[in-house]
Amino acid sequence: YPSAISYDDFITKNTNTTGTVYVWNSQVEMTNNQYTGTLYNSYNKAGANPANSFDGYIPVGQGFFVQRTNNTPFVNTPFVFTDSMRRTSESGMMSKSANVSKDRFWLEMTSPSGAKPQLLIGFFPTATSGIDQGFDATVLDASTNVLYTTVEDKKLNIDAHGSFDEGDEFSLSANLTENGTYSIGILQKEGIFNAGQKVYL
Repeated sequence: YPSAISYDDFITKNTNTTGTVYVWNSQVEMTNNQYTGTLYNSYNKAGANPANSFDGYIPVGQGFFVQRTNNTPFVNTPFVFTDSMRRTSESGMMSKSANVSKDRFWLEMTSPSGAKPQLLIGFFPTATSGIDQGFDATVLDASTNVLYTTVEDKKLNIDAHGSFDEGDEFSLSANLTENGTYSIGILQKEGIFNAGQKVYL
């Protein structure tokens, strides 16, 4: 398309996907000829991971991935693209952040190589603690340093639960590809977390 594409419009027309768009992370670093950070930026209704990496519009000429749902046959079910998905007033810059405050925060792990994979945790009334279409994103490549949660045996780098509850817990894990010191901390927070709600690791 000669213009940006709206993520929301694309996902609305293509309900046979998990609801997450993946885009190659052009900022990923290489150490000893191996990628050391998050290989794909993820975006869905919960937000973008890494933080501020996607504004909801797929740029002109930008390749992207989506995953079909398990009950969708590959034959005779093409993806739908229409001109109504196009946006001529949005460039789809990947570094632009949407001005929407939600109850969510991003964790960041710092590795010895300097790679800083992130994990987005969010809370939404229409989400659950299980796998939710359009709110949770699985890890596409776990061969690098990755920070993730585990839900129903799936590794997630965007994990959304229902409305916030102080007793809520997440199963936090990480792939560590080299010896050395790693640290995990909160990179960015919004909503109730920006208003003083504490997070315990």
